Amino acid sequence: GTSDPYVIVAVDDVEKARTETITMNLNPVWDWHGQVEIKNPASVVMLRVMDYGLGYEDELLGFVEFPVRDLPLTTSVMGWFSLYGAGSLTGTATERLSRNRAEKIKDDFGSIFVEMSLEIVSGDPIDETYAWLLPEPNFHHYPEAGFNPKGLDPQSLIDDIMDIKSGIMQCLLKPVILFVGHLFSWRSPVLSFFICVALIGIGLRPELCMTGLFAMFGFTLLWLSDPDRRMFIAGQPASIPLCD
Repeated sequence: GTSDPYVIVAVDDVEKARTETITMNLNPVWDWHGQVEIKNPASVVMLRVMDYGLGYEDELLGFVEFPVRDLPLTTSVMGWFSLYGAGSLTGTATERLSRNRAEKIKDDFGSIFVEMSLEIVSGDPIDETYAWLLPEPNFHHYPEAGFNPKGLDPQSLIDDIMDIKSGIMQCLLKPVILFVGHLFSWRSPVLSFFICVALIGIGLRPELCMTGLFAMFGFTLLWLSDPDRRMFIAGQPASIPLCD
């Protein structure tokens, strides 16, 4: 089978970032670069490899955790890290780390290549000492049954449908509507004149319909090859989302 994997970067079980989803791939390469803020040296960084499910809760393919206290300062750490299965995601991070140090991974849930480094933003190493005065993080307690998706999730299905709708509107219908409005408002006289002449020609000589359509399509692509012209169309007030 195949999967649509992505990775969630969590600190103390709170999501801080996620990669893009790579569809239908069992050996994904995300090439994700980013920074995650960590305030407590007792925190634990978790990477959860998830399988996106349309209308369903995403499935956990595997995870790996790193105690921040084990990461050397200003030194890059990289390598392949074996993943634990969804059944191992039980209890709190502290309990899992103690258990995983004593036990080896019995099954093969894959591995993930990671490169990371820990840096103090202020540049003063003494700040780490002060940070140890902070209280212990509140880790989430996972059930003993492990990570268990609930199957069909109505809210997730609605969210996916809305995402598809927004993608169609923003990436397909809206650009077409903007272009048609731009064309018939004669904001670009040369383009509008050529399209009108081509349409009149097709009306007078229907046998040249395909030729006229290809001519309009080619001329429009040539005209839109200029990024300034594309920005001119996108700069119409109608292109600005209502939320702005």
